[in-house]
Amino acid sequence: MSRAKRFKVDGAFDVPETAQPDSWKVNVEQMIWGHRLINDQTSWLLLLEALAIMSARAADKNVERIFAGNDGAHEEFVYQVPTRRHLRQVLFQDHALDAIARSGDELSEDAKWEKWLDGRNPKDIAHLRERFERFSSFHDAVDLLRAAVVEPERDRRPTSRHLVPGGVDMLMADYGLKAGDKVNNDRKFFARGGELVFLMLNRSKQAAKVEELVRKRLLTAGSRWNKVARLLQPPSAHDPDPVQYKIGYLPLPSHPTYDRMAEDWIALLSLEQLPDDQLAEPLMRLTGLHIVRYLIERSAEVLGRKLEQPIPLDMATESAAGLRRVSRERFQLHREMSRLAISKVIDQFAESDEWKAAADAGDPVAMRKKMLKEVFSHEVGPKTTDADAMIEEMRVEALAKHANHLGLMLATQTDRIGLGVTRAGQGRWYAASNGFLEAIVLANVTAPVELEQHLERLWSRYSFVVGPLVGQRVLGDDAPFEQLRSNQRIYEERLRMLGFVERLSDDCAFVRNPYY
Repeated sequence: MSRAKRFKVDGAFDVPETAQPDSWKVNVEQMIWGHRLINDQTSWLLLLEALAIMSARAADKNVERIFAGNDGAHEEFVYQVPTRRHLRQVLFQDHALDAIARSGDELSEDAKWEKWLDGRNPKDIAHLRERFERFSSFHDAVDLLRAAVVEPERDRRPTSRHLVPGGVDMLMADYGLKAGDKVNNDRKFFARGGELVFLMLNRSKQAAKVEELVRKRLLTAGSRWNKVARLLQPPSAHDPDPVQYKIGYLPLPSHPTYDRMAEDWIALLSLEQLPDDQLAEPLMRLTGLHIVRYLIERSAEVLGRKLEQPIPLDMATESAAGLRRVSRERFQLHREMSRLAISKVIDQFAESDEWKAAADAGDPVAMRKKMLKEVFSHEVGPKTTDADAMIEEMRVEALAKHANHLGLMLATQTDRIGLGVTRAGQGRWYAASNGFLEAIVLANVTAPVELEQHLERLWSRYSFVVGPLVGQRVLGDDAPFEQLRSNQRIYEERLRMLGFVERLSDDCAFVRNPYY
């Protein structure tokens, strides 16, 4: 294998074979951010995929710990996730169930059961008849779990529909079906972004504490939601056709994002007064937030810029054109930075000794084409022979791929977690929903904290700019002072309405966490 095969971004791990690098196409994105982050995988699906891996490792008798660290080399392991085909069928594909339930008193309970059982394999459904005396109770249980479907507005195939995580029996694979109704490994929406979340937590400094809390709060069997899901599934704990995956690729051994994500997971999961069935949504928002920060910070690192890229956070202030302009410009800058980072990595390779040395090969054109194939999985066009033209051809393809995948993810993630807003004729900018504000407070407030101190923490931790003090310091002349002051007042008022702020006097407001 050529020396060029070892080219990678500074400080990155070698790519393990488990990440299947031969299947990648123009893999500059993977070198910077990992394999892989794409816009089709929303923050809910990132969380669900990560939890599915944790559940798989917790259930694997050959694995001692969910998070085993990496011992200085990239993690390499295989994991299995159950398909839960029986549960999915009754939740997402059984139209007869609803029709029979709607018959009301026209049929007796026994007649409803007989009508529903007709034509089905008795072995597949015997457990349901044993567990539910009344057909109406069975239908109510199904209806209850259907209310827990993640992103029900999305028209996804049944094998890509998932439940809000409420226990181990609600976690399932994302897969396709081939001829003969056989399961295949078409992970359309579990696109490996959840693997990156898992790897980030595994490499964090507090991985052991995260594991303790994940086992206690998320991978449980005793929650009310999990009990319902368990009732609707066959009694055997063994899934007959689980999907097997190989873990993907996360380039850097350590990164501030890994530790911040772990700290927020710990903070949230440590809130014992917060009911288990209220954990998933703020955890989804926080996980998506750290992926947003990771996208921005990795771009900044590659470009040699400061990691503290300000995020001016609009609180829906009236007449806030100046603040929204600054926020919109920052969003556009952050999105453009990923394109520039890709281009810079390509430039670095073009300046590398390996690439330049190809000029001395017996057949420079063949050598360069081989190098681009090995390093970037890029197939140079048959008519392209000039070295610079090869590089530019690859750059065009890499940026085109980026525009349709990771390049869209900043917008996708901010929208789904409640960190962004889009208005016709005004563009997109950073703005916070109530659900997002709640998640931030839950993860960052223990004892009551003075409002200004709280805002300083949001800057130091997430680079959020809410009020004028932080705004003037980090935005300089771009800071719209009066609008930021109004923005801070509205932030306080929104937290007060959510039950997170107590004002003791005109000069003293405290942010509090009622679940701590």
